[in-house]
Amino acid sequence: MGRMMQRPVLIRVFGFVVFGALLTWVGLGQGAAAAEGSFAGPISVVWIHSSDRQQQTLKSFTDAELKAMASRSARSSGKQGPLLSSVLDAAMKDLSAEAKSQIDLVVLHGEAGNQAWIPRALVTRSSLMLALPERDSVVPVSSHSRLQSEELPFKTYGLKAVQRVELTNYRERFGQFYLKRRTDPAAVRGEKVFIQNCMACHSQLGKVPSLREDSFLAQLRKHPRKPGFQELSSKTERALSSYWTAYLSEQEAGSSDKNSEKR
Repeated sequence: MGRMMQRPVLIRVFGFVVFGALLTWVGLGQGAAAAEGSFAGPISVVWIHSSDRQQQTLKSFTDAELKAMASRSARSSGKQGPLLSSVLDAAMKDLSAEAKSQIDLVVLHGEAGNQAWIPRALVTRSSLMLALPERDSVVPVSSHSRLQSEELPFKTYGLKAVQRVELTNYRERFGQFYLKRRTDPAAVRGEKVFIQNCMACHSQLGKVPSLREDSFLAQLRKHPRKPGFQELSSKTERALSSYWTAYLSEQEAGSSDKNSEKR
């Protein structure tokens, strides 16, 4: 009788041991997959059509496909991976020249909803890479000095665990901030800085800067320092002020015209 009662107990103990071993094996398998980066699934490159805002998936890249591309290395970090420009070229190979010409903004989507807004022209001519297996976007140290001279927030371009790449258009996104009159070179330069620097952050926050012309520089210098954004030169600050003056002038003129029509 005692032996008969011990047998079910032994069976249950044996079952627990086997089940525990299975859990350990699955956990190790998941850990190995994470180490290889395969847990994230393919990276999708999508194109947002300028005409109708429709989204089209151009290509999805697996880790194996990314590894097969020519690899670069960042000496400072020891990370390796393909150039982001190579990934985009492969994704856009079937697009027409006209469609490609409309794409001037690359938005990287990473973990926890984080984003990086990068001018496509910079991606094309820089050594910005997609490090594997983590899929982090990396700006090699050798590129820093050149990017600093362009006064771009290049430190924000380093994004963890890139999951999706969106190809779009600055004017489509921020058309309301483009000047109608483009005769002042300083204002046009300030417009570019405003859209590529200010809106890269404000668009994600959903807040449009609300500054008056007479306090623009004062407010700009009081603006809290944002991680990844670099100091702007006095010349660039003046260009931003010229742009904002012209922008407000056009806004006020537009409001006056609308009021006149209502009367």
